[in-house]
Amino acid sequence: MIIVSQELNLPIESAKVEKISNNGWVFYCETDSDGIVNLDSLTSSEKRIRIVARGFISRELIVQDSIKLIRLLERSVIGYHDRLDALPGEELVLRAHITEKVRAVLFRHSFCLEEQKDYGILPVQYQLPDDNIDVVKSGFNWKESLRYKLPTDIIPGLFSMRLISVETKKVLHAVPLIVNTRPSEYGKKNKLLLLASNTTWQSYNIYGGRSRYRQNIGKKSIQFHSKSGLNLWAVRLIGLILPLFVKRFLVSSERFREPSLDWKFWKLSIRRPFTHCGLEDNSPEIKFMNHLAGAEWRLIAWLEREGIEYDFCSGAVLHSTPDLLSNYNAILLSSHCEYWTENMYKELRAQHNKGLWIINISGNTMYRLIDYYNDGSTRCVSLSFKDSLADETELTGGRFDSLDYGTAAPYTIKTPKHWVFDGTGLMKSDLIGVKSLNSNVQPHTSRYDPGRIGKKSGLIGEGASGWECDKRTYSSRKNYKLLAKGINNKGGSEMIIKEPKGNVGGTFSVGSILFGGALLIDEKAGEIVKNVLKKALK
Repeated sequence: MIIVSQELNLPIESAKVEKISNNGWVFYCETDSDGIVNLDSLTSSEKRIRIVARGFISRELIVQDSIKLIRLLERSVIGYHDRLDALPGEELVLRAHITEKVRAVLFRHSFCLEEQKDYGILPVQYQLPDDNIDVVKSGFNWKESLRYKLPTDIIPGLFSMRLISVETKKVLHAVPLIVNTRPSEYGKKNKLLLLASNTTWQSYNIYGGRSRYRQNIGKKSIQFHSKSGLNLWAVRLIGLILPLFVKRFLVSSERFREPSLDWKFWKLSIRRPFTHCGLEDNSPEIKFMNHLAGAEWRLIAWLEREGIEYDFCSGAVLHSTPDLLSNYNAILLSSHCEYWTENMYKELRAQHNKGLWIINISGNTMYRLIDYYNDGSTRCVSLSFKDSLADETELTGGRFDSLDYGTAAPYTIKTPKHWVFDGTGLMKSDLIGVKSLNSNVQPHTSRYDPGRIGKKSGLIGEGASGWECDKRTYSSRKNYKLLAKGINNKGGSEMIIKEPKGNVGGTFSVGSILFGGALLIDEKAGEIVKNVLKKALK
């Protein structure tokens, strides 16, 4: 039997196992470095055990032969909503594991952290661990902690339900929430739509022990079962010479995936805590390291500081709402807008061909193909958007290039006389984005955080170009003009533009995760984006 943590599914070393006796609980054994314990020698009268480990809630249970894995919940405050997005006035259910009294307060993440409503004190409430071998597929079924309604007059945007310690006043956990613009208001007041990159948040969510990137069981990432199939590299080679519809079938079909990659295509339930969204800070103006909701907050803060109004929606809304984008002049992509469904792509392409501007303040944009479940959960369909659906650079101009991963640097101006630079005073070879708030800060905890960069050294360098960089491809170079380029050692992010032509809208892209974090502190970078918005929204 192996004893592991609920959050990361990693082994708990030196967990003490106690057995019941006439004298009460007595020590029996403890787990080894792999979290393994042998309970075979327990007699039938000793099958009731208690597991105690530092940092975890102790647990009592009856040992059964069918049990191979036991999880312990961390001694921390954490929670989730039944869904990630909602409309003003709708009801939400918060389910939380509460190890000390907390105050539940709803906040809107704008230029100022805006308190919306205080829902009062929530008492201590221990949830039950789930020993399901892959709870990430099924999701958790925690007991209800708070049922509440959003105010009907709430302004759409990025929110969090903050769980604040009654004793220390510290924010212990911020549960993310997207409040969508009402369908009846699409484009009525604002012609700019800001798309939340929540499909990427979901893909990185490791709670329960698996994300799209990692699967923990014991000390290493493995699959729970395997399937026979062709080698992935053989599939890719065959795909080079076969028609697109055949290539799409081979890459996306489970029958032809390499077994070692199988778990990367399993369902990622929405009914899990998000431990990595980075919304616990008290101001968007402090330095941070996050490529998910925390990074989107900084772009939102800049928009609102500059008085640029927008409508807001989740990826699920764009996926399920035909003709949504017909109400807008421009769509703004933020931070790390990597995961797209076929419906999302087709809607963007259709409206772009009718004049919609694409303003991409993101890096590694539209790189993977996913699909939605009815409950808002997601599943990766393909690791390569271009191989399974379409060449995304026709819309975005650039594609992720791993050469610069984990680096940061300023941009240098390449085409200073372009209208994008009007009023900035920038000359050729001048630098912009010398600094970004999204930078190499120290982690708040030693716990693995998928919202941070996955390198021990953190970010190398400083600036608005980097973390993940997009560059033009051979096919997109003829349509996209280079405006500025990161001076990262391997080429950096490319700031590019495709002018509107006929019925087709324009595209502007910075090709960097870090750029949005520079807008609040780099005036020239902000002037460039405002010039693009003015052109797109006129």
